[in-house]
Amino acid sequence: MPNKAFESDSQRVAFFHAFTFFSTWFVEVVVLWRSHFNKTYGYSRAYICRFGF
Repeated sequence: MPNKAFESDSQRVAFFHAFTFFSTWFVEVVVLWRSHFNKTYGYSRAYICRFGF
């Protein structure tokens, strides 16, 4: 039954690629949003960290 094993492996690889893509996108969005927030409003880093952003 090599087809079944290949199927599960390809699904695992596809899930891994989707996970890495979305995690990278999420991190980039958070970093960009934080830098934009810092520049626009000029709040201190401690103030932003207090609210979990």
